[in-house]
Amino acid sequence: MLSNFLCNFIIYLLKSKEEFYTFTHKFIVPDYYPQFACKCGDCRSTCCNGWGISLTTDEYFRLLGLECSAELRRKLDTAFHLADERSPEHYALMNPRFDGHCRLQADDGYCMLQRECGENVLTAVCRYYPRAPRTSPLCECCTSASCEATLELLFADENPVRFIETELNFDFDEPPRSDVDAAYYSELRGLAFSTLADRSIGFEARLQKLGNELYHRDNIALPIDSETDNEIELAYQLFVQLSHTSQTFSELIPCCERFLSSIPDTSGASFRVDSHVREIFPQLDIYYEKLFVNHIFYKGFPNSFPHQSEHQLADEFAPLAATFALVKLISASYMVDKSSLSDFVDVVSELFRVIEHSRFDECALKFVQAHQINPFQLMKI
Repeated sequence: MLSNFLCNFIIYLLKSKEEFYTFTHKFIVPDYYPQFACKCGDCRSTCCNGWGISLTTDEYFRLLGLECSAELRRKLDTAFHLADERSPEHYALMNPRFDGHCRLQADDGYCMLQRECGENVLTAVCRYYPRAPRTSPLCECCTSASCEATLELLFADENPVRFIETELNFDFDEPPRSDVDAAYYSELRGLAFSTLADRSIGFEARLQKLGNELYHRDNIALPIDSETDNEIELAYQLFVQLSHTSQTFSELIPCCERFLSSIPDTSGASFRVDSHVREIFPQLDIYYEKLFVNHIFYKGFPNSFPHQSEHQLADEFAPLAATFALVKLISASYMVDKSSLSDFVDVVSELFRVIEHSRFDECALKFVQAHQINPFQLMKI
C-alpha cells in the first residue's frame, strides 16, 4: 500500500495548478496600516527566530517540488519536518537551526526563499505576519503588537488611533460568516475605543471603566478583592504560571526577580510598579492607550475567545487586566537599567508574542478564576 506521505504527494501533483483565490475587499484598518512595512534585516527581534511555524499540506509539497538553486534546495530539504499529528492545515513544522532561527534566513536577515523565488512561494504564516485579516463579522485587518514595527508606528506620535477603510487583497478563500451580529460587535467596539481613548482620566481608570461596563451589561456584581493586598505578587504568580509553557516568558523571569528583590515594600497603596518607566516616558499612558486599542482590535474584541459562546461578556475583562498587569510589571523590570524607546518596544513586543499568539486569554481567565483573583485588583499594580 502507498504511504500517506506518497498519497498526499500524488494528490498534490494531480491538483489543478490554478492560482490562489484572491479575496479583494475594503477592510477597516488602523490609520498606521498603510505605512506598515517589514523591517527585514533591520529588525532587532526578527520573526524568523523562535516561532513554531506550521505548513499546510499544499504548502509543504509545493516547497518540496519547488524549482530553485542547489543551495536553496539543500536548505529547504532540512528546513521542515512532518508533524507528529498531521492534518491538511497542520501538516509540517519548521525545523529551526540550533540557535532558534529559521534555516532559510540569510546572514543579512533576509529570507533566502523570498529573495530567490518571490513572495508568492512563502507559507501563509510567513507571507502575512504580522497582519491578521478577518472577514466576519466585518472585514478588518491590523498588525500584531508582537512586531516591533507595529509598536514603532503606534508610538511615533501621540495622536489617538483612528480607523480607515482601504482595499486589500489576500490569497485565501473567504471563510464562512459567523453568527455574530455586526451591529452589536461595532457598538461594543466603539464603546471600548472611546473609553480607552478618554484622556481626561488616567489609563488605569479608563480600563477599569471599561470593565465596569462589561460587568454591568452582563448584570454581574463586581468581584470583591482577593485576600492578599499585594497586587504585584498576584501579577508575578500569573507570569510564573505562564512561563512554564512559554520560553519567551521564562527568559524574562530572572530580570523580573531581580527587580522585585530590589523593592523594599510593594504593599503600599501609593506604590506603582511602573513609576520609573513613567519618569522615562511622561507620555506612558498614551503608549498604553494606543497599545490596547490596537490589541483589542487585533484580537476581535468582544469575540476574543475561540469558543465565544461559552463565555460571558465580563470574561473579556480578566485577560485585559492580566495583560495590563504583565505589561507594567515586565516592562518595569526590563527598563531598570535602560532608557530608550527601542528598549521599551523590544520588551513589549516580546510579551505580545505570547499574549497575541497563544491561548493567553483562556489561560489568564482560568488563573483568575482558579485563584479567586479580582481582575480589577490585579491591574492596579
